[in-house]
Amino acid sequence: STYIPREALAAADPKDLPFLPVQDPNSSAWDFLRDLNVSFKVDSSHYLKELVRLNELPMGSDIPIEADDIYRRAKHCYKQLEARFHTDNLADAILYVSTIEYVVLTKLTDNSRSAFRERALIYIPCTRTHPTARWVNLQSEIFWDGPPSVMTKIILKTAYKDLQVFFSQELQIPDAPADILLQELRHIADLLPGKPVDDESHIRVHYVMKDITDAIGVSQSLARDWFPQLQHFAFIPVESEPGIVKLKELQEGLYLPDHSGELASVFRRHVPLVTIPPQGSANSLASLYTLFSCELFDAVKPL
Repeated sequence: STYIPREALAAADPKDLPFLPVQDPNSSAWDFLRDLNVSFKVDSSHYLKELVRLNELPMGSDIPIEADDIYRRAKHCYKQLEARFHTDNLADAILYVSTIEYVVLTKLTDNSRSAFRERALIYIPCTRTHPTARWVNLQSEIFWDGPPSVMTKIILKTAYKDLQVFFSQELQIPDAPADILLQELRHIADLLPGKPVDDESHIRVHYVMKDITDAIGVSQSLARDWFPQLQHFAFIPVESEPGIVKLKELQEGLYLPDHSGELASVFRRHVPLVTIPPQGSANSLASLYTLFSCELFDAVKPL
């Protein structure tokens, strides 16, 4: 995209905008250039085009979010688009998305999200839950907010917490459904059917179980809704033999270690003990006691 350096762009840096070298740029004689996709002001279409350009740049792997230039520039575009939803006439913001297709953006209609639905214009930076940066569109499995343990879906609030109006309201990206935690837990279980649990998966299971505990604490009805499903797959980390942790189904005969660890050290070789991950043991154990004190889950007993 190129620009005509009219008064509306007088403050713009020529290094940031590709200006056409024309004489008397404010002359109406140049108006025909609009039909050739030349821009006369910095508006919503400018920032959409900038996102398309960013999407075409090579992405580095494992770049920390604070050092990610694409993230910084994409976030700036989203902020500008958020501000312009209420000031620009978006019916005139036409984004050229391919050699044969134009998408017209109109506020508060299905077409208002066309660019973000058809093109991957939402940048997901490298985070703890998503170690590889990528671009996605509105047809991807993305949510505005959700439990912090979710890794199989994209939670935008993690990277864009100050852009709720844009993503949640204007693009109408929903919050994650409550049962996303069950999906997350089943995903882990499906990866480890009867297999020893590695440290990373062990920690991840406990993160999800803690979020389930927190969710049930807010709404007891979730326990009743989730209990039938949790009965049918293995999700509880248990030391099946010395040094080997495997996921077990919710059943009688499983035991929680005591807080001091004294009883656990005595009975470890005699009863199947629910294990805690190598990190965050105190918080994990407290969360397990809370979860398995719930009437529906009390098959697991404390020592």
